[in-house]
Amino acid sequence: MRRLLISYDLLSPGQNYDDLIDYLEGYVKHAHPLMSVWLIATSKSVATVRDEITALLDKDDKVIVVDTTGKGASWRPA
Repeated sequence: MRRLLISYDLLSPGQNYDDLIDYLEGYVKHAHPLMSVWLIATSKSVATVRDEITALLDKDDKVIVVDTTGKGASWRPA
């Protein structure tokens, strides 16, 4: 099982992103630690998750999906 970190910039104001939230909350193991950051557990590849999310976004929105299953990372906000 992979642990994926997902972060996005939703650039179109006033848009409805309920489908994106429903998609992310649909994972049995998920967390939403920051405004536009999610962690999910899945057997899917980063490319598959990226493509599934991209289908839910507007064309100017941005998304990054990172596999964090490795040795880990630690960050402090600026």
